[in-house]
Amino acid sequence: MVHLASGDLTEGAARGNAAIDLAGQVRSVRTIDRLEPLQTEAERHFGSRDVRDLSERIVTLRAA
Repeated sequence: MVHLASGDLTEGAARGNAAIDLAGQVRSVRTIDRLEPLQTEAERHFGSRDVRDLSERIVTLRAA
């Protein structure tokens, strides 16, 4: 989230996707809920395709 907030969208998307991969393996509701701030920050940067894809992955994981 910090990388996205500071404008480092490439690194933010990469680290965010890694976090989603791990959260998907754990499948804990609490862990998945903790992705909300990352999703909120990602939604601020919808101009970046990588970040938009990250946000969509979070939405999909949280809906499952």
